[in-house]
Amino acid sequence: MARWTQAALLLMCFCAGSCEDALPEFATETVINTVVQDSQTGRVYLGAVNAVYQLDSALVQERVTITGPKRDSRQCTPPISQTCADPKLTDNVNKLLLVHEANGSLVVCGSLFKGLCSLLNLSNIDEQVYYNDAKGEKTYVASIEETVSVVGVMSTFPKNGEQLSVFLVGKGYGSQDSAKLVSTRILQDYRDWVVFENIVEASAVQANPFVLKFLHNFRHAFKDDGFVYFLFSRTRGGTDNKNFTFVSRLCEGDPHYYSYTELQLNCGPGNAYNKVRSAYVASPGEELAQPHRRGDARTRLVQGQGAVPRTRSCSPC
Repeated sequence: MARWTQAALLLMCFCAGSCEDALPEFATETVINTVVQDSQTGRVYLGAVNAVYQLDSALVQERVTITGPKRDSRQCTPPISQTCADPKLTDNVNKLLLVHEANGSLVVCGSLFKGLCSLLNLSNIDEQVYYNDAKGEKTYVASIEETVSVVGVMSTFPKNGEQLSVFLVGKGYGSQDSAKLVSTRILQDYRDWVVFENIVEASAVQANPFVLKFLHNFRHAFKDDGFVYFLFSRTRGGTDNKNFTFVSRLCEGDPHYYSYTELQLNCGPGNAYNKVRSAYVASPGEELAQPHRRGDARTRLVQGQGAVPRTRSCSPC
């Protein structure tokens, strides 16, 4: 695998300025957890507690679909039936939204029913394209715990000469969640696989050995030039609760995660800014990119955390 050079910290300073025109804004009744925009139409989708909103490019509401509260129980396996002991009305924290352009749908993953996902029509989110709560644990994607973060990115998966539509998920560990920190979820039925099933088993990204020592907090996922990146913080382990921020990457075409690797980001003097809060990906200017260039290598900037160098080529070796 190509060597990573040292990451550099970029401290962004923003000055308040006056604007002639007020920026458009939109307020929801509950907390917004995730936002995604359709690059084709400009529509914006908001994942809030108990609701998903569809806005136009000027942030004017077009649709809203109510996703909770619904009767659920952490001790019961969906679908929730009359045999489930003590189900209660439970809020649905919509944790992950992704635009699935290939079939014109919106991937929506919430905290209800063990973290199940659904597909909604991009043009009209009132129309449910797909939902199935009877496929079992293999289709549980998000976390049932409000404080556990979930990020994702659309991708494809090579199989028998085909490119299957999938999305990669980075998720912290909750007490009743699956142990997969990173998973690949298929978006179509294919042979024995069903929609939202995890189709990669990789020990390198399992939480089991680390549950009692490390707490992962995923904040951003993106892909660029053949790589998939995850930005997250985690504790050192044991009784030390200090956080450290990492960027991990793997080859988008790697069906086994053999190429998965991590790089710690030291942010500020003495790693003072050690927990990532948010991120935005952009191309750096000439001066910032210059120290990181090595031959054909380029740099992507994760604003608020640092510059992440990587090469054009991708190899699991």
